[in-house]
Order: sequence, then structure tokens, then C-alpha cells
Amino acid sequence: MAQSSPSAPDLTTVLPRIALFADLSPAQLTALARIVRRQQFSRGAVIIAQGEVGEVAFLILSGSVDIAVCAPDGRQFVLAELGPLEYFGEMALLDDTDRQRSATVVAREKTELVLIRRDDFLALLDQHPSIARHLLRSLSRRLRLANEKIAGLAFADVARRLAGTVLASATDEHGRLVVRATHEELAAMTGAARQTVTRVLNTWRRHGYIATGREQLLILDPTGLRAIAEGD
Repeated sequence: MAQSSPSAPDLTTVLPRIALFADLSPAQLTALARIVRRQQFSRGAVIIAQGEVGEVAFLILSGSVDIAVCAPDGRQFVLAELGPLEYFGEMALLDDTDRQRSATVVAREKTELVLIRRDDFLALLDQHPSIARHLLRSLSRRLRLANEKIAGLAFADVARRLAGTVLASATDEHGRLVVRATHEELAAMTGAARQTVTRVLNTWRRHGYIATGREQLLILDPTGLRAIAEGD
């Protein structure tokens, strides 16, 4: 069950430690602290429900939360665990189209949050327009990190599929495992972009998994490629 408590003066020292507001000036932090409120949630409390309309952003002062999504068949998948000085629901501050929340957030333990309502925040931006510039810079950094993570996951997925394709396509030629295929052919068989396949093959060559020649490659470490294919 949620419990409310008034905003405290020490928030001006906590807020700059949260990445979203790290670039704000002392005056801006003081103005921000005036419009927020603190709220405590017990372990297991649902803070945000997937599908509900969002108009509040949350900053974690203490405790931790799970970010989860529900599949159509009812299964729940935890996307992330967030702890002190992290934040979630921040897009509600800027998006006034009544978009639905894309995930459910549940308190993993007794958790204290700072709540910022969209209307209060937009009114603050009218008084301190420079805050918007700092906020966009912080959001851009977060988006860049998210994109890098997504790119890393995509690269790992291609590596797994490509390893399986290479092993399945290899023929034993006088005791050597050889794959006779161009990068374009391997990309088509793997269902990936040729540039990505080339990057993966170059990485494997540097690590000694394969050697490459004209329209062919030699498998030097089939055990290593098998581990990649199996996601180990």
C-alpha cells in the first residue's frame, strides 16, 4: 500500500545525483524540489500497471523495482531491475497525448519514490525554459545507451545464427573444415545484413576461430563456434 510524505529540503542534494537532472543549476533544482512529492510503496505494490495512461515520472530514492511486461498468454517477463537514483516513466513528462504505459512496475521491497506530475513539470518549464535543454541532453544520453545495448544484442543474435550456419555448411576436406560461401551467401542463409556478417567474421578471425580466403573460410575452432551457436 502506498503512503505519501511531503517533499523534503534534502531533495535538492539528491536530485542532482539522478542522471536525468544532473545538469540542472542549484536554482533549477530548488524549483524542481518544490513541485515533487515523495511516496513510499510496500514490497509487491504495483506502482505502474501496463496499459494505464501515464502522467507521472518516478525517481527512486531507496529500495528497488522490477520493470515487467505481460505477454498475451499471461506470462510475465522482467525487463530490468532498477535501484536508488534510477528513474522510470520519464516520457510521461513530455508526452501529453495520454499514451498508455508499456510496462508494469512493481516494488521489489519497501521503496521510496519521488513523483513528478506532468502538468506541474510543464508549468515549471514555462518558468525555467532552460531546464528543457538539460532534460533533452540527459534523455539523449539514455537513448544512446539504449541503442548501443540493442545493437549489442542484435550483433550477438546474428553471431549465434551465423555460427550455426557456418557449422552446418562446413565440409571435411582432407581433415579440414571448410565453408565455401561468400559473405553475401552467408548473410542470405543467416537472414542478416552482409555488413553485420562481415563484422562477425572479422571478429572471429581476430580471435582465432576461423581463417578466411577468397569465397571460403576455414574453421579453426569448431568447439568455440559451437559454444557461440548454443549461446554459451
